[in-house]
Amino acid sequence: MAQIKKEKNGWSIRISWRDRTGKLHQKYKSGFAKKADAKKEVLQLENDLIKGAKLDKNPTFAEYFKKWYEIYRKPYISKMTQRHYDIQLKLVNEFFKDTPLRDIKRIEYQKVLNIIGKRYSPSTTSKISGAFRACIKSAILDGLISNDITFNAVVNGNKNKVRKVEYLNLEEIKKLLHLAIESRNPKFVSNYIIVVGILTGARIGEILALTWEDIDFTDKTISINKTWDYHFKSGTKPPKTPSSVRTITINQKLCDLLKELQQNDSKYVFKTKTRNIPSTNGVNKCLNRLLAELKIHKKGFHFHSLRHAHVAILLFKGIDIYNISKRLGHTDISITTNTYAYLLDEFKKKTDKKINSIMDNMM
Repeated sequence: MAQIKKEKNGWSIRISWRDRTGKLHQKYKSGFAKKADAKKEVLQLENDLIKGAKLDKNPTFAEYFKKWYEIYRKPYISKMTQRHYDIQLKLVNEFFKDTPLRDIKRIEYQKVLNIIGKRYSPSTTSKISGAFRACIKSAILDGLISNDITFNAVVNGNKNKVRKVEYLNLEEIKKLLHLAIESRNPKFVSNYIIVVGILTGARIGEILALTWEDIDFTDKTISINKTWDYHFKSGTKPPKTPSSVRTITINQKLCDLLKELQQNDSKYVFKTKTRNIPSTNGVNKCLNRLLAELKIHKKGFHFHSLRHAHVAILLFKGIDIYNISKRLGHTDISITTNTYAYLLDEFKKKTDKKINSIMDNMM
């Protein structure tokens, strides 16, 4: 039941309804400039009731996002990922402040996405949008709203915010690998870590967390089953994703190199002479020193770039993208193709020439 009434400050509405237990509820709202606006709001609220929305509960977006994050996300994510959600919560507070969930319109939400898209790179904007979308869908399931304001929202990021990284070509990768091997010293493990990065494509946290139990010298494999928390220095933690748990094959030469570190007499493969796991900063300094010695200057190049180098080697040698994806520990092949699109484009040019050569020989 709905009532529309003329008041001093405009028009007001009052809606009454009973819940499943028969309890009476009422919702009052005023300040409508026109009677038509009041009628429109009544229709919307009645439609929400039909869809099961709880009209007597209308938290702000910021209130609900914080509650949703603490219940459905925070217990299951790393401290590093929690930082991303802290940024998202700040954005919700910045743009929506005290705005109730039910009062946000699709066009207002899109305007906010447009502003965020100018501030952040496409990948960061996509992650922010994904968190907002998941939160809104949760609010719909909780009966707080009936309309999905994120439906068909356009997500565009600022391409100028993308971090530019110059990668090594195959000849440069070979030079780096050879220098890292030639200048190695078992008492200083960074060279060994760099070699493992090039030859396995493993993430630095996965490499730092390796224990001798993870290396099978008979079958020549490395088991990735944990990662080192180098951000908060809290020891090992579960891998980035379930698919990150994997077994990587290695060659005999790498096995022989790793055996040299057994003289350090540590549970962990890459403990330094001071009995500590090296910092990522230390490993990157060693990487930069090797590159400088080779007179290779690459903007934005760091340890994670070796993962790209590994993919480049495998693609050049004709390994298919599915097996590369499994070796990297990606959840699905689309992550691999999206991340290494530039390499795939280069590889396609090479294979196109090969295909054309095959066709020429057929004619």
